[in-house]
Amino acid sequence: MKYIFIVSVFLISGACDDSPSAHIANNNNITNNSNNTNNTNNITCSNLNCGEHGTCILENEIPICDCDPGYFDTGSGCALIEDLPYFTNLPTSVSSSWRYGGSFSPQYVGVENEIMVINISDSNCSFPVSLTPEHTIEWNCGEIETCSVTVSVEMARESLVRDEEILTIQCVNNAPYFNSVPVSDATVFEMFDYHFTCLDIDSDLLTLTVGVADTCNGYIHSQLAGTGIYSFEPAAPGNCTVDIRCSDSIEEDSLSFNLEIHDIRGWAGVSAGGHHTCAVKSGELFCWGENQDGQLGVGDYTDRITPVRITSMNTFTSVSAGANHTCAVSAGSLYCWGKNFYGQLGTGDVQDQALPVMVGTDSDWSIVKASSSHTCAIKTNGELYCWGANMFGQLGCGDTVPRNNPVKIGSFNDWIEVSTGFGHTCGIIITGEIYCWGSNEQGELGLNDTTNRNSPVKVGVNTDWQSVCTGMDHTCAISGGDLYCWGYNNWSQLGLGDTTVRDQPAKVNNAGGYSMTGCGCYFSCAVTNGSVYCFGRNDTYQLGVGDDLTHSTPVLQNTVTSPMSIDGGENHACIYKNREIYCWGSNYSGQLGLGDNNNRTVPTLIP
Repeated sequence: MKYIFIVSVFLISGACDDSPSAHIANNNNITNNSNNTNNTNNITCSNLNCGEHGTCILENEIPICDCDPGYFDTGSGCALIEDLPYFTNLPTSVSSSWRYGGSFSPQYVGVENEIMVINISDSNCSFPVSLTPEHTIEWNCGEIETCSVTVSVEMARESLVRDEEILTIQCVNNAPYFNSVPVSDATVFEMFDYHFTCLDIDSDLLTLTVGVADTCNGYIHSQLAGTGIYSFEPAAPGNCTVDIRCSDSIEEDSLSFNLEIHDIRGWAGVSAGGHHTCAVKSGELFCWGENQDGQLGVGDYTDRITPVRITSMNTFTSVSAGANHTCAVSAGSLYCWGKNFYGQLGTGDVQDQALPVMVGTDSDWSIVKASSSHTCAIKTNGELYCWGANMFGQLGCGDTVPRNNPVKIGSFNDWIEVSTGFGHTCGIIITGEIYCWGSNEQGELGLNDTTNRNSPVKVGVNTDWQSVCTGMDHTCAISGGDLYCWGYNNWSQLGLGDTTVRDQPAKVNNAGGYSMTGCGCYFSCAVTNGSVYCFGRNDTYQLGVGDDLTHSTPVLQNTVTSPMSIDGGENHACIYKNREIYCWGSNYSGQLGLGDNNNRTVPTLIP
């Protein structure tokens, strides 16, 4: 349907843009009656001097000036039009999303001391175009098209003194685009999970597919609103190409990168617990450090100061060390061992275990996170389960009753990350939203209060959270490349330059480019543009910056760059990079795995 209309807005000239324009208005149609005078006119016009470019005439017994071409009646004489009025930003073309719309504010130079009128007319758009009282032109598209509308400005009492220009409106489709950084390495027999995001300004429904150039034979799962996971399990060393496509049904973007697949001959990940550490190497699981509750899983209660292999299984893909217990995933099955006072092993009882015990019979576990006394894990279908202590509601199951078997949390089936603190838990779903629950005495849930929650509650309005870590009673997470922290801050573990508690996310400096974060009990670390920064408590060198001073803002580590993961324990931390592990901080129980009990002030390579 074509809408044809004229809308007018009256304006006093002098309040608008006065930049120049090339358009020239003229008044050639104004009639010159310079010889049409009489005695009555002379008497009536005696107080009106039109000057040499006009003659006074009577119109409805009111004296006015009949001006020569190029001049107009000012009310007190004839004045030169001087190419006024004219637009300073028209003609022009404006683009806007076809799903939404746009606006345009015409600017003009008017006639001094005259009331000016803005009009729009002759629209050939299939949608309404309107003019607001503030003389802003607005429209809502609805489909892809290019159309135009005529915009004019004229003097209120003389419509021939005017300028008229065309505003072209382009309702366009904005192509989707990827907002993810490619990676370059994968490992034989390790599931390769690449999390990616495709954005679309138009909020179109996006379709994610594997492209024709893909040679890794991967698949996309857990896709929602442009966010997905590309996965495959390399069977042999070599090279392959990942090719992911994102389409809004009109246009398409592609994300392609080459992977080097390494033979599995080195460390493949690390987790720092209370006073022990565990890591996967060549599909085998190793642990070291404190073992008073059997958390090393070696069948006894003796501490180890070097890595010791756990069981004969060689299909481990991930591990998480809690305060006094450990859990790991092997070929999709979940195993836990160590302290079980609250049922944190998920084995249906509260009996401690010095050897790995299988949790249930399911074989579709993907990610596990162990904390002080509770555990959470995500399945390959995106479901989240938690078990163990629940006095603060940290399991998120709607009550404060402990569980000794896994219980499904909430109705979401698209969890991609979870982090377990001392008494609270936080997780991220595939749409980029972050949820927290459990203890909130120090504001660690980030909900602008200090009330505990026993079920997941969304934190803020951001929808681009990509990494989260939880400490004793503080939380840090990354949104849009910026680092935010909140909760308890007695050791400056929030990195904000003070010791003030925050009960909602607070931005840590303006560095940007953050990609991952790891929390210890009272300290935090994060990676920005490949560099590692840590802040907070440092009495046992847990920041790894070469001193034992508390740092209230992020301090640069100079030892390791571009790590693949970082994790904090109670008073120590570890980094994984290119099949190597570096640890630092407290080593009282041998948790650094270096063959002694000496603390380390900077990241140190584990043989």
